[in-house]
Amino acid sequence: MRYYVRYMDDFMLLHRDKAELWRLLAEIRDFLAYELRLNLNNKTRVFPASHGVDFAGYRHWASHKLPRKRNVRRARKRFFAGLSRCYAAGVSIWIPCAAAWPALWAT
Repeated sequence: MRYYVRYMDDFMLLHRDKAELWRLLAEIRDFLAYELRLNLNNKTRVFPASHGVDFAGYRHWASHKLPRKRNVRRARKRFFAGLSRCYAAGVSIWIPCAAAWPALWAT
């Protein structure tokens, strides 16, 4: 196996041959079931890496990575809720990095 990535209880395998990945998946399932009495969850799948890999909070491609959309939406929601609370409490806020504002409104 040439590429293997693991973080906590998640892992992914990368290989050029899809048939080899299916073979490895079966071998891993058997090992987990018979040796450790564990099962892979239903999110386990084989797909082209060009679709992007959702792993450890990010979508990864060969050329770049982006945070998950749901994480961006949640962060934006928390940010604006905090801003609203500060405004309601009469707190003045100055944000020096105004260039970031258009990115907050995107998506």
